Amino acid sequence: MRKPKGAWALVAVAVCCAVGLTACDVRRSPARATSSTLPPSPTQSPNDALPPQLSEYVAAAERANTQQPETVIRAGARPSLVQADGRRQAMVVRDEGDIDLSPGNYQLVVYCVGAGTLYAHLAIGDESTIKELPPCAVDTVVPATVNVSTTRRAQRVSVILIPVGEVTAGVSYQVRRQ
Repeated sequence: MRKPKGAWALVAVAVCCAVGLTACDVRRSPARATSSTLPPSPTQSPNDALPPQLSEYVAAAERANTQQPETVIRAGARPSLVQADGRRQAMVVRDEGDIDLSPGNYQLVVYCVGAGTLYAHLAIGDESTIKELPPCAVDTVVPATVNVSTTRRAQRVSVILIPVGEVTAGVSYQVRRQ
């Protein structure tokens, strides 16, 4: 589904609200993804603790995300959940930046290990695509793709990965020139 320039922000907010997330934690770097969480609340229930296998899922997603010759951007693996204020919170990945890309076809490759489903959004310059990815799997890496073509030189790239409901997974990605 194609979105006009600037519509991705509205889509991301709408998806977060539609799936009933208690919080959408937007991070830009793997180092910030796991930092500055608060200690658990004394009234925290066992259901609010992060699943012990989450770190294994993150490690598996990182191993799958190997640099390819056509890779122009590679992002390290992150968890789909973090713990803040003694509660689980969904982790929305939002990475954007300036990069000079020539006209052509680009592919976002998302590696997901665990359980649940993600929406993925790729914007290159004025062109963008968002789609629901296949469900993540516990016992294997599920790579999924989103394609964008641009006929003009692009100066800006944005990648957004949005968990749909309760997602317990490790996710990583790269953008490749096709």
